[in-house]
Amino acid sequence: HIQVHDLFILTPINQETPPLLVFEFLNRFAAILQEYFGEVSEDTIRDNFTTVYLILDEVVDHGHPFNTESNILEAMIRPPTVLNKLLQSVRGSTTLAETLPDGSLSNIPWRKSNVQHTSNEFHLDFNETLSAIIDKNGMVEHCVIDGEVLAVSALSGTPDLTLSFVDPHLIDDCGVHPCVRYKRWENEKLVSFVPPDGPFKLMTYRSVPTNAPLPLYVKPTVSLGQDGGKIEVMVGPKALPGLVKPVEDVVVHIHLPRNINFSSLTTNQGTVQFDESSKICKWTIGRLVKEKVPNLTGTMTYTEGTSCPEERPHAVAEFNVTGYAVSGLKVDSLNLLNERYKTRKGARYSSKSGRIQIYT
Repeated sequence: HIQVHDLFILTPINQETPPLLVFEFLNRFAAILQEYFGEVSEDTIRDNFTTVYLILDEVVDHGHPFNTESNILEAMIRPPTVLNKLLQSVRGSTTLAETLPDGSLSNIPWRKSNVQHTSNEFHLDFNETLSAIIDKNGMVEHCVIDGEVLAVSALSGTPDLTLSFVDPHLIDDCGVHPCVRYKRWENEKLVSFVPPDGPFKLMTYRSVPTNAPLPLYVKPTVSLGQDGGKIEVMVGPKALPGLVKPVEDVVVHIHLPRNINFSSLTTNQGTVQFDESSKICKWTIGRLVKEKVPNLTGTMTYTEGTSCPEERPHAVAEFNVTGYAVSGLKVDSLNLLNERYKTRKGARYSSKSGRIQIYT
């Protein structure tokens, strides 16, 4: 099963089944519901139960995943818009289409036939999440980057696209949309595909760099004695190739052992909040600028009857940065075949933190 907000979506199985197949199907089904209703909650499932039942009847055929392409599903089962609900109440019709969509029986079922657009555009969004563990000496013990490529296609006809990267070997593992010719990716490291019409997820990938390409540094210094201790945390941006825009939404969480309290906390930028129950100090910095180095200092005391703990405080950092891919992945070219019109193409990059732990 998987959890989506407050809902649990589960699949009963009566025979040996590959676990990844089940999880992939559940996540795909949750994504389809998200596209149809905007959010997946108990209320939306209850209010649109008929539509959910029809979707489930299409995505599963005799216990096997069947049609999980949102473009084809939306052509067969109309989304519950205000206009569709009005027509349904006036005409007494159902949300199920009377005829099969054009592409459902073709060799490219993810794309409708005879697609026409006045302005032919194709855009890519590279979203990456960096997770890392950094020891007290500032050395990286573990680092992994999870990325996804979201595409929006508004191309006429049946375009055949080829996407190439400057350094495709930065990708250690990946999963691709069914439209991608996977053999060509394995042999030539080229993403060759006929895209669906509209928004879709082209691929997901994972990169495991030797060094954590963090766009900021976090330097916590902790000294503990018999009666208490002090902590100082410095945060600042790093000068990395390709990093032009400032690092934003910076938050540092300082986790303390159970028998330690803060007696004083001061900072020269942002706000500080300390939760006594969870022993977590939340330092909200915001945007990092080169002219000013954020600094946090605090005095720590022990709970009465306790002494210096063996466990050390540690920090967890959060950030967001646009226009920069922490993995270093960049688009080299995007070529269009089968069609002769001019295409507007573009790629955007963004990176954010997953779980970045800094030990002291």
